[in-house]
Amino acid sequence: MANISVEKVRVEGLVLLKMIKQYQEEAIASQNCVNGILLGLCRGNVLEVTNCFLLPKTQDDDPVANDALNTFEVKMIKNLRQLNIDYLNVGFYQSGPGGISINRTNLDNIYQRQNNLPESILLTYDPTRTTRGQIGLKAYRLSDDILKARSDAERRLRINVTPKGPEVAWECEVASALGRGSFTRLFDEIPVVLHNSHLVNILLCDIVGDQELSRSTLSNNSSILDLAPPLPSDHPGLYSALNLSMATSLEQQLRSLLAGLDTVHDYQYLYQRSLAKAQSSGMGKSGTQEARNRELAPIRLDTSLISGQLDFYCTSLSQMAGQTMGKLMMTQALHAPSIRQASSAIANKPR
Repeated sequence: MANISVEKVRVEGLVLLKMIKQYQEEAIASQNCVNGILLGLCRGNVLEVTNCFLLPKTQDDDPVANDALNTFEVKMIKNLRQLNIDYLNVGFYQSGPGGISINRTNLDNIYQRQNNLPESILLTYDPTRTTRGQIGLKAYRLSDDILKARSDAERRLRINVTPKGPEVAWECEVASALGRGSFTRLFDEIPVVLHNSHLVNILLCDIVGDQELSRSTLSNNSSILDLAPPLPSDHPGLYSALNLSMATSLEQQLRSLLAGLDTVHDYQYLYQRSLAKAQSSGMGKSGTQEARNRELAPIRLDTSLISGQLDFYCTSLSQMAGQTMGKLMMTQALHAPSIRQASSAIANKPR
């Protein structure tokens, strides 16, 4: 497997618009993640994502559905190639509240894609961040430690395979790698940059219409996106960034956080129970020690995965709380003169 270092991801505006549109059409009611395939090209250390397409919904852990998805992906890429459209697979994307979803399925999917296509990435879109005035677009790759641990485990499985099946599960190596490091080292985040073609920039200039543009307006230091006509003074979206109501997104994050904490508690209970059972049965030899590690490795891996997911939730909640506190302080400063006037009026009111 070639080692390709992707230092930056450049996403076309068309790809982001497609992801937003597909999420609004497919999962706005069910709040489920929407999955799709990314197409583009890797130039040096920059991965260019120029197109994408949606994958149909399937039931989880259904081998027939997984085979159907693989067939659909191959046929879709073949049709795009015949139409002379970008068809090189560079990863997949997920759209849903909270952004990335850390679980065994995603871990295995990212590993298989990075193993076959070293430049592959996972691109996530979080609609709740977009409603708060942020881009909500992030790119991830499996960390080198986890990638190496999984590769070593599979290589050992191919070598030490017996008629009874493999003796060491791949979870042992990955769980050991996570034990030596931290669950925050599951994925490496890559900077994302949005890019528009010259035709799109010309279209934005045409949208301006009769507005005169000076040479200083079109200088290299200004963004062409700022040339769009301003919103009317009574437009409801003009002051959306000052909205203090975040009940929906906050409730979703807190519900997911509480559910994750309950899952961690259950895994810890299973781990301690299995460990106590193994110790009481007198497992002290090297062979029995390896058997105990194989038995406990899946629980350790699941605990690390859900801990990584909780870390993402906590980071998102802290960012949300920081923005809300800033808005509350600004609101308090704006209302301070009226509060002082009301207080002085009450104090000077004759009794």
